[in-house]
Amino acid sequence: MERKNYIGKIYGRLTVIGEAKMAAGYKRRLICCCSCGNKVVVFACNLARGHTTSCGCAKKEIIEAGAHTIHGKRYTRIYEIWRSMKQRCNNPNKSNYDRYGGRGISVCEEWNNSFEPFYEWAVSSGYA
Repeated sequence: MERKNYIGKIYGRLTVIGEAKMAAGYKRRLICCCSCGNKVVVFACNLARGHTTSCGCAKKEIIEAGAHTIHGKRYTRIYEIWRSMKQRCNNPNKSNYDRYGGRGISVCEEWNNSFEPFYEWAVSSGYA
């Protein structure tokens, strides 16, 4: 089977400049140069699928700008806590749903519909 040549190709902000050593499990890794100047090693499969498109600078810019969100906290720990709480209680496809939503535990309507009330409660209750 012929291996795809990635060198010189551009994926988002990344330009493939070389190959890195194979990782455990024989996953192909590539050395890329980001448009911001950073170099990063990424899995070829993540480039091909569009899962990796920058060295991380794009995500950082989104966080700093607060773009595309009302509250600007999408990539914070507290947001992930809120999102996971909703998944455990609302999504029967989640592995731990049976311990929460499956037992009748639910998220109040105010928190279920919006992150901000949950965040305000958490901060006023001592979350740091």
